[in-house]
Amino acid sequence: MHKPQDTPPVEVPPLDPTPPQDPIPHQHPSGH
Repeated sequence: MHKPQDTPPVEVPPLDPTPPQDPIPHQHPSGH
């Protein structure tokens, strides 16, 4: 379902717009 070149092997699923690396969800306008 997921493409390795489009989505790198990260612990964060493509469904989550806000990765754990970024504690500030406000930086992501698409997420919030």
